[in-house]
Amino acid sequence: SRSAATVLSLRRLYLQICKVVQLLNQMYGLVILLDLASRFIVIITNVTTLTSVLKSSRSAQMFPAFSLPFMSTTAGLVISSGLIINIIAHCQLTTWKSKELSNKILRLSLKLPTKNSTERQLKLFSCQIIHNSFEFSVFGLFRLDASLFCRIFASAMTYTAVLAQLN
Repeated sequence: SRSAATVLSLRRLYLQICKVVQLLNQMYGLVILLDLASRFIVIITNVTTLTSVLKSSRSAQMFPAFSLPFMSTTAGLVISSGLIINIIAHCQLTTWKSKELSNKILRLSLKLPTKNSTERQLKLFSCQIIHNSFEFSVFGLFRLDASLFCRIFASAMTYTAVLAQLN
């Protein structure tokens, strides 16, 4: 039937999307790893600089909100954070859309009558999505999802706290 052929075309398209995601993970894994590492270093540097600016202004009894080091460091921190969020958000959104598609396919297959070629294609598509779900990662070391942002900032704050205690 025509709807079965449409679902079959969608299955082929989904398979191609999975292959593209694998290719992107392989091609850009190192670039993303280096970019995230440099952003992590910038965040640590900016947080450490902010801490020292706040300490020195407190001892001098000044309000640092409009000083040049404070403003430039805060801007650097915001820009680096924004770039990390941008990378992660696109990857997370794509993964969420894939899961949303899986749920829609499953609901659609439950509504159709049994012994139908379209239903068979939908069930195969549902299995394909379950077994070929994709996610963006950096060489398989870690996933590019919303929790990565929290882990990066938790690590940066922990490192900064350790540096502050050693001084």
